[in-house]
Amino acid sequence: EANVRAALAQEAGAQAALDKVRAGAPPEDIAMARAHVQAAQAAVDSAAAQLRQSQVFAPFAGEIGAVNVRLGELISPGSYAILLGDTSALHVETTDLRETDVVHVEVGMAVEVSFDALPGRIFAGTVTQVAPVSSAEKGSTNYTVDVAVAGLDPQLRWGMTAFVNIRPAE
Repeated sequence: EANVRAALAQEAGAQAALDKVRAGAPPEDIAMARAHVQAAQAAVDSAAAQLRQSQVFAPFAGEIGAVNVRLGELISPGSYAILLGDTSALHVETTDLRETDVVHVEVGMAVEVSFDALPGRIFAGTVTQVAPVSSAEKGSTNYTVDVAVAGLDPQLRWGMTAFVNIRPAE
């Protein structure tokens, strides 16, 4: 931002010099003053471009969950600097659905979801996606199922434990 302000000041000075020489200066001096104004404008454009490259813009409105980088620090490819989430539309992911159970799950199936943090409350949800590929965690073959849950309590946070009861199709 300081570079942008300095470049703008330089541009203003060059414009003032141009205005001064226009009041009766020879054409060579006018051309020289115009060149200074153009150079100052190029410096403003360059400083503004550098400023834009130093800023991070979120692709959507959300809430910052974690910041994994400090001022001046470089991060490696594949890492994230800021974890941003849309907390207005939280969803649940299963992590332990066995291969013997996933064959009975389809998109659109109704589910019941409960949370350790809110004992005794059950939320209605719907299966929105069934992973086509398994993940080998905890010594077994598991599948991830995404569940949309309506009317989640605003007290819930990212990463809280949820229990999903998938109702078999009738």
